[in-house]
Amino acid sequence: MNEWNTKFQFEHNTLVIDPEIGKCDIANLVETLRNLNYFPKHYERFCEQFWEELLSKASTPYYTVRITLPNLKNSKKPILQTDIAVNANNSESPPESILDAAVNFGSPSTILIHVKKLDSPIVEASVVFKNIHRLLGQLSQVFAGKVEMMRTMGEILGPKLINQLSTKCLKSLILQESKGSKERARENILHLHDFKENLRDINFRMSDETTFDEFESNFDGLFMRQVREDTLAHARVLIKANIHHTTETIPYENSIHVNSNSDERSMLHNSPYLLQSYTISRSIAAMVELLQDHLENYPEDFLLISNTFNMFIGIVNIPKHDSDSKDFIPLSAVLIHNNCMFLAQHAETTFPMCEDTVPLLRSKATQAFTYMMKSIRTHLNGMISLAMASLDEETQEIKSKRRHHFQSIAVEFEKLDRIFKTVLPSRPWREALATLVDHTLNEICSKVLTCEDISANTANELADSFTKLGVETSQVFKKDGLTPREVDGIVSKLVPKWQRFRMLTFILTASMRDIQDKWVNGCGPLSFCFTAEEIRKLVRALFQNTDHRAAFLASIK
Repeated sequence: MNEWNTKFQFEHNTLVIDPEIGKCDIANLVETLRNLNYFPKHYERFCEQFWEELLSKASTPYYTVRITLPNLKNSKKPILQTDIAVNANNSESPPESILDAAVNFGSPSTILIHVKKLDSPIVEASVVFKNIHRLLGQLSQVFAGKVEMMRTMGEILGPKLINQLSTKCLKSLILQESKGSKERARENILHLHDFKENLRDINFRMSDETTFDEFESNFDGLFMRQVREDTLAHARVLIKANIHHTTETIPYENSIHVNSNSDERSMLHNSPYLLQSYTISRSIAAMVELLQDHLENYPEDFLLISNTFNMFIGIVNIPKHDSDSKDFIPLSAVLIHNNCMFLAQHAETTFPMCEDTVPLLRSKATQAFTYMMKSIRTHLNGMISLAMASLDEETQEIKSKRRHHFQSIAVEFEKLDRIFKTVLPSRPWREALATLVDHTLNEICSKVLTCEDISANTANELADSFTKLGVETSQVFKKDGLTPREVDGIVSKLVPKWQRFRMLTFILTASMRDIQDKWVNGCGPLSFCFTAEEIRKLVRALFQNTDHRAAFLASIK
């Protein structure tokens, strides 16, 4: 046994073989061990060492086999035998210390087999197969004339090799590395067949090759499953990508079925039902292109398209208003809304097999938009509360803060205008912004109506702040070439509470006679904006208790 260990030495993924060292050659040594009934157990231990140090690593994409043969001309260093795996992935030679060990081992017949880890993994299954064949082939040459030794090794290590290849090589290299190319995958299947034949030629016969046989016979199903897995994995990455990397849609192309002819395109070009241009996440556009390519290559695979849309619905969450950021949450919600509408449009046109997901996508789009509007309204309510706080105090500091808060509301609308304008189509953008302005003005009016006493100075200050707020807010609806009166007319149509806010500004600085002239017993302009009870509240808050006020209050009905 000591002589066997002298001829075969394992260390650090390396096997050093010297067939001529010792008292007898390998063949005689084997016979001697057999006669002593030591061979089966000792050879099994050798096979296990061979697996652990060399074969288990050579059967993965992360190692290459380096074989150093004896120098037949008795030169100082042994001859390095190169192979395809090295050339393809790593051209470095084994460490000099290993070569020196082979030279100094004792005999010019020394063979060195080294399994070296690569800097980058092998991408061709055929290279792994050649690594294994060269490794076992070299051992077969060492055991020349002893066919049963390779057969026994096949019986011992065959199941491990099959399991290793099936988990580390067949799926990853034959299916995944094919990148969806069936022809490339079939080529690797042929390499697998050749690999099995090459192992039989060196008498390394695995007792059960059903795994390989099933892989070959079920190739079409396994290939399609891998393609689906890869496509879904890629789609998942795109869904979870940063939604703020955006691109602008081209509605003319996106809203028409891919199979539509040119006449249909020209008819729909000016259709009022065609979606306008808007901003979506670049990753979602890439996902649709991915699905289009998949459907073009595999026209019958409708299920994957539907699964991808459902995966999007399951993964995408509506952003929550957890921080004080005023830009991120609204913009995220609007982009989610646009992405959902973009996919819903494609589910109806490009992928009609996904029509069942359209209501879900539109519902999520509505949910995102609604949550965004609620978040902004909540923030605006906080700003209004700060601006309308402490109306009974008239210190210079309080007045300065109040003016600043009203200015902040106008700035907020300008900021929201920039956000909406770059993401949403023009009409939804105007409607959304008009809704927010309407809500803000109505809240301000409601706050004023709750006041029981408003001094003349406070009324003048509020009127001045309201006037500035109205002017600055109306600018977000301004179009080029319009006069202030025309802008005011546009805003009045878009914002229902605009005239109510304007009339409240008038009331704050008006005399009681002016209010009477505008009320006209419930038939004047004020009656269109305020109820009789609201006019009475304002009159009580703004004017002192006099007979004239009492008479006017009595006349308001």
